[in-house]
Amino acid sequence: MHMTDVIFDGFNEYISSALFAAEVDVKIAVAWLNFKMYGGIFESLLQRGVHLEIIINDDMINAKNDSNIHYLRQRGAFIYKIKMPTLRKYMHEKFCIIDEEKVLNGFYNWSRNANKNFENLMITEKRLVVEKFVYEFKTIKSLGAAYIKELQKTSNFNIMVLEQDGDYEAIGTICSIENGE
Repeated sequence: MHMTDVIFDGFNEYISSALFAAEVDVKIAVAWLNFKMYGGIFESLLQRGVHLEIIINDDMINAKNDSNIHYLRQRGAFIYKIKMPTLRKYMHEKFCIIDEEKVLNGFYNWSRNANKNFENLMITEKRLVVEKFVYEFKTIKSLGAAYIKELQKTSNFNIMVLEQDGDYEAIGTICSIENGE
């Protein structure tokens, strides 16, 4: 059975528990991540041989974590900072893939300040959704600065529309959006 749920509080506890349960692989793409809050968990994962990849926004907020990032990289973590071409644009993702079986996704940034806001975090094990997030993670990781700059200029987008087919399956349809239509 593929579980899907959403939570509106207790984020740190849920995320910590989900991360500790990882056995093989954790991929995180979160704009702002507090490495002091989650650093011990990341270190524990690395000690257990769990492959850890993290994508964060390259900005002054995350620069405060450079010593923690360096420490985790030395222990085997792969941490990527995505630099956007202008100061007012961000790598603004907020998702985590655990063992390519579960996705945590929502508005919640993994930071102390986020606990002061109304936020949400959806958890799903739906195979198609997990695969789409794995693809998104690989795509973001592979983008270069020149491509990101060009991507921000375009008004044409492809989006995936998911339709529920029963309790366990989803059907995805790719729709092309040109000039906002």
